[in-house]
Amino acid sequence: MMIDIDFFKTVNDTFGHAVGDRAIASVARLLSKQLRSNDIIGRIGGEEYAALLIDIDESTATVIGQRLCQQVAAQLQFIEEKKVELTISIGLVQIIPAQHGHKIAFKAADEALYASKQAGRNTVTLGKINTV
Repeated sequence: MMIDIDFFKTVNDTFGHAVGDRAIASVARLLSKQLRSNDIIGRIGGEEYAALLIDIDESTATVIGQRLCQQVAAQLQFIEEKKVELTISIGLVQIIPAQHGHKIAFKAADEALYASKQAGRNTVTLGKINTV
């Protein structure tokens, strides 16, 4: 699962980098709290995160992704007394670790994330691993 804060550059440009940094940390905390204890999540750069949901099917992962989008959008951020509204976009793929390397998985999830952005943001797109 690839997760990106929507329009993050606008947050930095409007409120400053200190507020942007706090927004990144706030979203990270929310995502961590919403995932299961055996799932793995980390920031991979900028305003982008990757999550590995262990032993889960595509439909359940999609529901979890939708819930994450709703939770972030519903959590009005007050950072340094400034009202900051955030949403996230998510791209996800299901992999079989013995068959799919991490580079292939990241690429497919990133393509699905891009599709979420193209679809209007604040949404989840289920991608597919290219087996060709």
